[in-house]
Amino acid sequence: MDHEGHREGDPAAEIRKLAPAGVDLVAEVALGANLALDLAVLRTRGTISTYANDGGKPVELGRRAA
Repeated sequence: MDHEGHREGDPAAEIRKLAPAGVDLVAEVALGANLALDLAVLRTRGTISTYANDGGKPVELGRRAA
């Protein structure tokens, strides 16, 4: 899937067509802008790896109960 233009339509639905159970790994460089999408397509116990943020949207992560 070409990620260009991913803000049009329903990118989560398009990704889920290719990976119905969700994706194993998201390599993210704009976590603040894309966190909702990342979480929508991530499989249970999947991983989001981030090494940058777009600088415009701060991200606060909470802990989940085990």
